[in-house]
Order: sequence, then structure tokens, then C-alpha cells
Amino acid sequence: MKLSLALSLSTDIQNDLALLRGSLDDVQWLSAEQSFIPLQNLGTITARHRLEELDFTLSHLHWAPFPLALTQVAHRQDARQDRLTLGLTPHEKVAALQKQLRTQLRQAGFPPPRKNTVAELTIALMEPSEPISLMPWIQRHNLFHSRNMLVDHICLMETLTSAGEQYHRILESYPATTSIMTPAADLFIDQEDGGFSHF
Repeated sequence: MKLSLALSLSTDIQNDLALLRGSLDDVQWLSAEQSFIPLQNLGTITARHRLEELDFTLSHLHWAPFPLALTQVAHRQDARQDRLTLGLTPHEKVAALQKQLRTQLRQAGFPPPRKNTVAELTIALMEPSEPISLMPWIQRHNLFHSRNMLVDHICLMETLTSAGEQYHRILESYPATTSIMTPAADLFIDQEDGGFSHF
């Protein structure tokens, strides 16, 4: 299982993003169902006991909820595929949450990621292009600022591949404040095909 941690988006923010989706041709706009703010890549985890340890660690995180908004449209260039992204404000709160996640997962015996994840929202994918070709669109939307959402949980995500395309699904959500609780023993139950069920 290829796993990661992310933030899901509120309905209000998804409605705000609807104003951007489809406003530029020749790009692949990510659907609401596939729009998440990445926090940390966990890599591939298959051993049942490691999945249970991960669930236990995430179930016992303690952190205070905080408001978050999306802002600042940007064009991220890459050799294979470019991205249109939105930044986060206040970014410091998200960075502190990422640092706490890295620390507690490392203490639980999970290896640190090879590189730190940039917490930003990708809204569209495209073929590599010259920045100047996107400047009119970026200038038109550079004042975009979503409504606030309350970050009060994190999501454990699984990355799947179908027909050559990657997509993500939520396996479990972990609230910001938790009391001592029993790990969700039914979260990872063997199926006949050797996989796991999640609910």
C-alpha cells in the first residue's frame, strides 16, 4: 500500500475552487474528489503490524485545530509535467503540523521521508510550458483568496493506479484532539486477495 498523509478540503473551499476549475484550456483540472493538501509521503507499507503501528500513532496525535485558507496562484515547472498550485495561509501552522508528524512517526520507528513534502494544493496538471504563456491567467487570478476552513483532522491516503492514472482515496481520518483510545482494529482486515479493507 502506497500511503501518505494529507488535508482534505471543506465544502466552502471546494466551492471557491469551482471558480477556477475550467477557466483555462489545455490543462487537466483535478476534480474535487482528488484535491488534497499533501503533508507527508509515507512510502509503501505492507506489513500488518506496521499498519497497526501507524494507525496507533496517528490515533494518538495531539494538536490544536487552526483556520487555513488558499491563496497565491503559482506555476510549478517540472521536466515531465507542470502544475498550477495554490499556497496556504497561514503556512506556519501547516509547517508546524508537518514537523510534529515527522517527529512522532520517527519516534514510532517509521523512516523519515527522503525529502520534505511541500504543503500546497495542486489544482491542475499540464504539459511543460513557458511561464509567459500562463502569465495572463495568473495575473487574472492572482488575488484569489478562498474562505477559511478549520483544519481539525488529517487523512491517511492510499495512492492507486488505474489505466495509467494515479488517484487517491481516504482510508481513515484522525481528529486534531484525541483521548486515549483503542486502535481501530478493523481498519486493516485481511481479504482473500491479500489486501486490506478500510472500514
